[in-house]
Amino acid sequence: MPPKQWKQTRHAARIERINEALARRDLDTLRALATSGVGLVNNGLRRLAWPVLLGFAEKQFTRTEKPAMVHRDAHQVQLDVNRSQNYCSSVTRRSVWREKRRQLSEVALHTLQEDASLHYYQGFHDVCAVLIHVLGDAAAKEAAVMLAHCHLRDAMSATLDPVMRQLDLLYSLVGVRDRALADFLIASDTPPYFALSWVLAWFSHDVPDPARAARLFDLFLCSNPIMPLYVAACVVLAQRDALLAGECEFTKVHHRLIKLQSELITDELLQSAVKLYQECPVLKLQSVAGQELDPTSAPLRFVADLQSEHVLQTSTKDRRIGISSLQQRLLISAAAAGVVLLSAAAARFYPVVIQQLYG
Repeated sequence: MPPKQWKQTRHAARIERINEALARRDLDTLRALATSGVGLVNNGLRRLAWPVLLGFAEKQFTRTEKPAMVHRDAHQVQLDVNRSQNYCSSVTRRSVWREKRRQLSEVALHTLQEDASLHYYQGFHDVCAVLIHVLGDAAAKEAAVMLAHCHLRDAMSATLDPVMRQLDLLYSLVGVRDRALADFLIASDTPPYFALSWVLAWFSHDVPDPARAARLFDLFLCSNPIMPLYVAACVVLAQRDALLAGECEFTKVHHRLIKLQSELITDELLQSAVKLYQECPVLKLQSVAGQELDPTSAPLRFVADLQSEHVLQTSTKDRRIGISSLQQRLLISAAAAGVVLLSAAAARFYPVVIQQLYG
């Protein structure tokens, strides 16, 4: 049997389950499939599943020309797009290459123009490139807006301080599985910032294979926003023997870790990251590290929102209290994906939720 045909046969049962879950809009099953094994298998299924998971599957896309607006970050976006190699460099025809980069610039700027509070960061264009590769530019715009307000919200704040605080938890997370390796990394005086691009770009900047990048996105779309940190921990753990065999010194350790070996990103490693989160979810991780994230950070709001059924039921009420249409759309769409934003109504009792969770 040819390899391609064998692969399709091997995944036939999973493909059938994905299609059934899509037909029933069974989000629990869809999330379970996206975060296990080979994920959502191929881009044809992802093109159907990601909009469902992000809550905009029923949206009809029409191409409308908006008045040109110059965003404060437009110059930096264009610089990064022009330098971008991911999923553009494989295109041989120059005209197609230009079109891909135009789409990439449009998706990134569309997201920023939807909400003036969002700030561009280097790596967001890499995320947009994967969304375009899988969904096409029209649906990618919607997906990028959703992610910017949910999973990537900390990175799109005025500073990267919230993300840096999450990175400071990395060695504590490594220590959950391997205390000796964590102690070695700390003793080497190597800060965990080698993993910054992994977390900011969901590994897409460092993983040249678009299929592998899309598999990572299957996991991240359905997980707590801190899940990229758990994958980063497993990438470090996968290099244990090589690290401990080397010199415990900053330049040596940093040199090994800064260059991600993309072949380490296997389905087995992603499953290990899921298990690590189950063993040590973000609330427990804070206790292990003796360090707390900001209560309004995306990982903690994710937990608080999911544990409050009251928050899940505020979308109808919010229509009556007059929040903006964008806020309504984000709240309802995020609820469908299992990620609820704090709405105007929910914000009133949010401190109570936090007190119940951490008090």
